[in-house]
Amino acid sequence: MCTKRDRMLLLLTAVLLVSGASAAKILGVVMTDSYSHQVVYKPLWRELSLRGHQVTTITTHPLKDPKLVNLTEIDLSGILTPAEQDQMMRNHVGIAQKNVVSELRNLFSIMSNGIDRMLDYGPIKKLINDKEVKFDLVVVEYLWPAPLAFAHRFNCPYIGMLSLDG
Repeated sequence: MCTKRDRMLLLLTAVLLVSGASAAKILGVVMTDSYSHQVVYKPLWRELSLRGHQVTTITTHPLKDPKLVNLTEIDLSGILTPAEQDQMMRNHVGIAQKNVVSELRNLFSIMSNGIDRMLDYGPIKKLINDKEVKFDLVVVEYLWPAPLAFAHRFNCPYIGMLSLDG
């Protein structure tokens, strides 16, 4: 049987535990317009959101789950033209079958143009220019160097992840 003192200690402990918890504001940046690159990150965004973190993602394949109230998604689907998407897929196949250097050069050229358009996209420009927006952490697909600029812009640490195997 719990005494009044025991209940008060239990309540105090619960209050201290809850007050010590805090949520982070996290920006996720995955700019590769390929579902196979995006699918790796989807469980991460979902879990972080469900655990109370405020997550904003820049993605070409958003989750679009209304139950995730802590998740804000900037949808970049269609930022690459169909011709660029087709060329990227051919380059993926071509890397395994042809001249790796020339295929990678083509792939980087396509992504460079796409990243320029992404950074010029209204919601991203607004995010970058809003002096009130702060993030505690940036999680980026470490395939392209451009997303690292978000960590510099928001003056916070970053985690670089790859959706590719070693």
